Amino acid sequence: MTGSYTEHQKLLKEIQLEIQKTFKDSRTFPLYTGTVQTTFGYLSVGQPGWPDLLCVLLYKSQLVAIAIEIKTGKAVLSKEQKHFKKMWEEIHGLFIVGRTPDQVVTEIKGRYVDV
Repeated sequence: MTGSYTEHQKLLKEIQLEIQKTFKDSRTFPLYTGTVQTTFGYLSVGQPGWPDLLCVLLYKSQLVAIAIEIKTGKAVLSKEQKHFKKMWEEIHGLFIVGRTPDQVVTEIKGRYVDV
């Protein structure tokens, strides 16, 4: 079984905070996707496959965007998420499957060594 929505949201917030604490010139933007129940029925939000979090940071006077998909437990990328990852990496973007705040920060530092 994969993690719950509550676990997912908690991990997303922890990762956001760790990124903002570690990289002073960064901003994080949650990209909410899924289905929401309203009084009028169900409403689809966002684009299937989009990452949970977009991080923008300053690297060598350039802005770089990092896509982060949050996963809890043994969850894996969906078909749509794999497609987005492939597209993102084709344009030389960093795509991270985030399972812990430390792991995400380590991967960012591994790509952008002097941030």
